[in-house]
Amino acid sequence: MIDIESKTKGKYKTKLKFLEFVGEGGHITFISNEAVISGCQLSGLEFEGINFKLTIHEDFSIDLDELETNLTTEAQRGRLLDIIEEKTITSYRNRSVIKELKFDSTKEVKGKIIRLLLSVEVHKPINKLLDTVVNTPLEVSQNVLDNIDTLIGDILSEDPPIENCSKAPILQSQSEPIVDEYVSSHKENLENSFEILKQQKLNELKSDLEKKRTELISIEFQLKNHQIKLEDLKGDIQIIEDRIHNLQPHTDKFEYFFCISESENQQMLIDDVTQELIRRKVSKIKSINIENFMKLFSEGEFQIKLGISKDSEFTIIEDYKNLQDIVVDKLTNIDISVTDDKISYRGDLSWGQLVNKMVKCGFQQSPIFDQICGSNSYESKVKSHNKIES
Repeated sequence: MIDIESKTKGKYKTKLKFLEFVGEGGHITFISNEAVISGCQLSGLEFEGINFKLTIHEDFSIDLDELETNLTTEAQRGRLLDIIEEKTITSYRNRSVIKELKFDSTKEVKGKIIRLLLSVEVHKPINKLLDTVVNTPLEVSQNVLDNIDTLIGDILSEDPPIENCSKAPILQSQSEPIVDEYVSSHKENLENSFEILKQQKLNELKSDLEKKRTELISIEFQLKNHQIKLEDLKGDIQIIEDRIHNLQPHTDKFEYFFCISESENQQMLIDDVTQELIRRKVSKIKSINIENFMKLFSEGEFQIKLGISKDSEFTIIEDYKNLQDIVVDKLTNIDISVTDDKISYRGDLSWGQLVNKMVKCGFQQSPIFDQICGSNSYESKVKSHNKIES
């Protein structure tokens, strides 16, 4: 992007000429000189929530303005135009367009916003090559010029033809170096032109690679910061929810008893350095979701059994299909999963926190029900009591 003076209508002049915006609806082609694009398409999270209007003037100068906000500087908008110029160009309806970016029309057509593509002017490599060949002067030595003069002079001479053909081979031997040198010169010019274009393309690709790497580092840094903020917010929300839960009065008890097993997935506290190392290793395996994999270290998994008491006898519920809706709602409100054959919890809550939440919801506990369910805590108490008696 190049800043231009007030003699043109727009604020910016791009190296790549922006021609117009094109789109289609049914069999109708739409042409416009202005369109709207979301900032997140151009620079990821940095400009999320910001929309820009890009206007192409008659002299192909450009304006890029914010819509309904004023959060970016003139220099930042200029860099966004550079990003647009770096995008891949493809063919569309005999035009060269940037398909990576989706623009929207500034006005509705029959009550709908039209999706538009930015059309640009592309100078094809073959045109560059022809310009180079045509504009390159052909240098001919004086010796070659003398031979050409002699050849043309003999052809146009008014003297009668010479019957002795001994000169014919001489004439032929003189013309061969002329043709060879002309072809050789053209071939050399073509080869040089191709080498120049090849080197230009190589430099362009290297520049694009460096820009993409810089952009990747910037986005990775932003993503890491957002992940840290996300984890902090989750922690704050958990603390607030726990405080609200503790301050709320207990729900009236009803006839359901519960027993929670010990954690089947031991929680592990991993320092930040180790976490980053694990993330890098796992990210190389495309079939694994990194966030879900990391939850294996931080989340606990508990199996929950429900039962009812009748005439002081407990019965474990085996079929959860017919649970009352109020019971299912209470369980799902604390993120407990209920399926046809089991009830389980997987998350950040500890065993004690989960028990406290279920008691607050009105579920009851009983040592007898724990014994029937085969609670590990009950078994350990029985073994300890037997050792004391012996």
